Amino acid sequence: YVDAALAPLRKTGQIKLPRFQRFEAWSHNTITSLLETVLRGLPAGAALVLAVGDEEKFVSRSVVGAPDFTHKPNEQLLDGQQRITALWRSLHDDYENRTYFVGFEASGAGEIPRVGGQKRWRRGDTLRPIWADDPKGVHERGLIPLRLLRPVELGEEIVDWCERAVPGDTPDDLRRRFAIQQKITLLRGDVAAYNIPFLSLAATTPPDVALDVFIKMNTSFARLTPYDVIVAQFEGRTGKSLHDLVAELVECVPALPRYMEPSDLILEVAALREDRAPTQASYLRLDLQRLLDDWEEITAGIAFTIALLEEEQILDGKRLPAVAVLRIIAALHEHLPQLDELGNARHLLRKFIWRAFFTDRYESAAATASIQDFRALRATLTDGSAEAAPPIFDEERYP
Repeated sequence: YVDAALAPLRKTGQIKLPRFQRFEAWSHNTITSLLETVLRGLPAGAALVLAVGDEEKFVSRSVVGAPDFTHKPNEQLLDGQQRITALWRSLHDDYENRTYFVGFEASGAGEIPRVGGQKRWRRGDTLRPIWADDPKGVHERGLIPLRLLRPVELGEEIVDWCERAVPGDTPDDLRRRFAIQQKITLLRGDVAAYNIPFLSLAATTPPDVALDVFIKMNTSFARLTPYDVIVAQFEGRTGKSLHDLVAELVECVPALPRYMEPSDLILEVAALREDRAPTQASYLRLDLQRLLDDWEEITAGIAFTIALLEEEQILDGKRLPAVAVLRIIAALHEHLPQLDELGNARHLLRKFIWRAFFTDRYESAAATASIQDFRALRATLTDGSAEAAPPIFDEERYP
């Protein structure tokens, strides 16, 4: 039940997330859809938990918005993070830029609950719109704050909200207040009694088996991307957090997000360094231990690439007609010569950048073109192959 699912987060931190889990990925529209599903008693998929036992198999972190307990959890939530996080944060009014309300739509079967997320913003010291924090203004719009439905004891808070929503002591005021309280009570019952089915893996489940089940069973609205899969596998095989490494990369190269998503570039560079085309199939076959071992060189290659683009006054992704140059140059970095020959190599890379921008080389089949040019440029840098050998310098095919 929702009450049983949220209580361990609230009271003792018994349920946590394995660190490799991706961060929040749901849009507010998806959250709204989930909340309406709960209020109407419709199914929203099953969760998957891993019993911890004597020792955590994966480093854990708390659910966003929930208390950050430091002691060992009893269970780790492998699938269902987006749903549990959305329920916790919306019911606790924990989103900085959104407050959720329940309204009602008339139908032949009575009133149907509708959930809406009101965008919030600050103007000076005031959170706007002002009516969203004013019970009377909320009631006049036919709404009830979702936070009043969270499954904990809220008797005094609900009474106070209803009195402020319908001030006055006339018989009509009292009837209206009682009607609101009754409606809130019914909705709270729907939330508390909503069934969240879950499957549980025993504490004896090997880490690689748990990861495999997590990848195959993921049932959320936002499906796992290859990067999500690799993050999970990376931590399982190396004991390191790829999320943390990418965060360190961005700290080292703060301009990188202006050009493209750092996690995407990491996979592309790693694939080229393994002599594979930068495709999803290649990403899922990466040697993850090698990715960890080569991390410093990958970081250096990306830093070099961003610095080179800035020297050419290409300052962000909007001025980057061909993003393929990022992955190719970053992957070539380890093959750059030193001392006097470095100047010639930089000249070659600058020539490559502008050829990429002013030809149609990467307008189609960019992954295939990338691995072809990477191999040819690598040969030019390492064994002095003719500069004209890379396909991108073919004047007849790519004038």
